[in-house]
Formats: sequence, C-alpha cells, structure tokens
Amino acid sequence: GGGAVAEARVVGRKGWLLHFRGQVHPGGHDYVNYSFGIRQEALSLFGGRTSEGLLVAEGHSSRYFEEMRNATFCAVFPGNGWGHIEAPILMGCIPVIVQDGILSPWEDTLDFTQLALRIPRAKLPQLPSLLRAVPESRVRAMQRGLANVWERFTYSSLAIAERERLERERAEREARCSAAGGGGHACSDDQPLPAAYMMHPALTGRDAIDTLMQVLKARLVQRERGTR
Repeated sequence: GGGAVAEARVVGRKGWLLHFRGQVHPGGHDYVNYSFGIRQEALSLFGGRTSEGLLVAEGHSSRYFEEMRNATFCAVFPGNGWGHIEAPILMGCIPVIVQDGILSPWEDTLDFTQLALRIPRAKLPQLPSLLRAVPESRVRAMQRGLANVWERFTYSSLAIAERERLERERAEREARCSAAGGGGHACSDDQPLPAAYMMHPALTGRDAIDTLMQVLKARLVQRERGTR
C-alpha cells in the first residue's frame, strides 16, 4: 500500500551529506547579484570538498537526479525560479532552504518543519556542521514527511486521467472486436501503455492541482467568515 511505499523512502543518512548543482554564473558572466550572491558564496565555501560529503558544483550532470537520490540534504538557493525545490522533494532529498524572505511552493500551506530545513543566509558558512548535527531520528522523520507529500509537487492527476482514458479505449476496442465475432487472443489488446503512464502504484491524484484547489477553498471560507 501507499504507507509501505512511503516507508521505503525512509532510509536515514545517505552517501552525500549535501548536494547542489546549478547555474552560478549564467551565460558565463560574473553576475554578482544573481541568486543574491548565495550560489556564488556556496560554491566558494563548499566547492571541491567532495571528500567531506559535499557535492556542490556549477552546471549540471547526466547523473543529476541519481546524485540527489544519494544525498541526505539538497540545497535550495534562489535562482531564476523559486529555488528548484521540487526536484529534491521528488528525489527524496531533504531540502535545505537558504533564501531569506522567499517562500517555496506550498511552504505557507504544508508544515515544512516536517520535511525541510530553513537556514538563515548568515549561517551559510556553518551549513555542513549544522547538517551533521541533525539527529538521525529527525532525518528519518523528514524523509517520512517528504514521502507523504511529494505528490503535491507533481501533476499526477493529469497522468492518471490519461492512463484511465487509454485503458478505457483499449477496453472499447476489445469489446468491438468481440461484438464483430472475434474472440480469444484475437481480441486481446496486448499493446503496452506508454511508459509515461506506467505510474507509481501509490499515486492518489492529490497533486499540485488538488492542493491549489484546497488552498483556494480555504481562502474563500475565510473570506466569507470575514464578511459575516
């Protein structure tokens, strides 16, 4: 069931202590204000320290997602978007948010204390020691938190609906074949569904769209109460 699948993601500390890859100097230019200077500072502080479990590098890698899956913590720094928090969450890597005054998606909706760390910019130089000091029990608790909410950062309901459509069309083709006098294996549609729709068995459809609708409904209720 979903609980067993979620629990399988709770593995404790992994190979890398901290992971970050991404743009630091967009277009090869020394944009000191890009990322408010946070990415540049992190690369200066932690780049080249892989022997200490810190994989902090500029650019991307063909093993990007594999690296995330094998890291306990993944840094979330400001960039062109909102810190790219979705990928760490989907990979089961505990987000470490370093972006003062900037909320990540759903941070004001979900209890982020159960699935992520938020570190003030001023403490960036202390980040490795802060992460090493996190108790194993809390690491596992946050991994469990990620396992319970990761679908909120996807559009799984769209994929589920598409898979249901494909399965319905397959059943209709087989029914028409049988009605036309076919039978047995001749009417069996063995064509596999596209790989994109062979989804995780624990998907529920409680995704980003569902979360947004819940937020809007809650705000509507608050607004109506405020007008009474």
